[in-house]
Amino acid sequence: MSATVVYEIARFGTEGGDSPPYRVQLLVADDGYRLRDTDGHETPCEGTDIAAVIASTPALREIREGDQTEITSGVEIEARLPLLLIPVGDVGGSAECHASVNGADWTSGETVDGDFVMLPGYWGEGEEVGMNPCWAEGYYQQGQSWCNPLIGWTSIGLATPAVVVEYARHDYGGFGGGSAIAIRPFDDFATVFVDWLLNANVLEQIWKGDSPPYAPAAQLFSDAVVAGEHRGYWDNDQDENQDCVEDDDGADFASASLELHLPQDLIDRVRARLCDAAPG
Repeated sequence: MSATVVYEIARFGTEGGDSPPYRVQLLVADDGYRLRDTDGHETPCEGTDIAAVIASTPALREIREGDQTEITSGVEIEARLPLLLIPVGDVGGSAECHASVNGADWTSGETVDGDFVMLPGYWGEGEEVGMNPCWAEGYYQQGQSWCNPLIGWTSIGLATPAVVVEYARHDYGGFGGGSAIAIRPFDDFATVFVDWLLNANVLEQIWKGDSPPYAPAAQLFSDAVVAGEHRGYWDNDQDENQDCVEDDDGADFASASLELHLPQDLIDRVRARLCDAAPG
């Protein structure tokens, strides 16, 4: 009975080593999926969905820190790998893992929940993850520039055609900061985009201010749609009806901006969803 290799992971041990790779292949045949190890031994797999088989098989999904790992797969399963692969580091420590997927670099990143996932691209600590495309970028500031403001950045886009990634980073006036990501399956664009626009969930969870980052999100979106370069801006001075106090230390100042990278059809879908969500 003939079988076809649909997924392969090869581990070469510590980078720079000359030991032969440990290779595991997932094969599909008329009787279902089978696992073939580096010695050629085959074991039947339970399940009829390739993603479920990978998710339930550590040998197919673990990316180990320090190993040189290469994965070969079809494009459909590659698009789902951020939801399937598991970076494995030291016990209780971070997982700084790298892999090659169909010849492209992938890197581990820490989620807002403290877990680790693998995403396309190569970046260092504190650098923004790759998105293709990036749909939008947001910027938040609490406090004037002269009073060590709390600053946050957030963006959303596709990590792969099947997975949405939300990234956030904050800096407390040069006195420390952090970053985190969150991923989710890509189903309905308007749903995931409006959720990010209205809630900025990842940024809010890592935010160190006394109050969460705020902006009138729907209005900011509308302003960005018609603004030059699709970049809208807001600050709370626009909402104040009283004169500024001269000796104000600026701690209550807040501002935000939103830059869109959306074609018109996606802008229209967001507008419609915001109208549906508006009260009354």
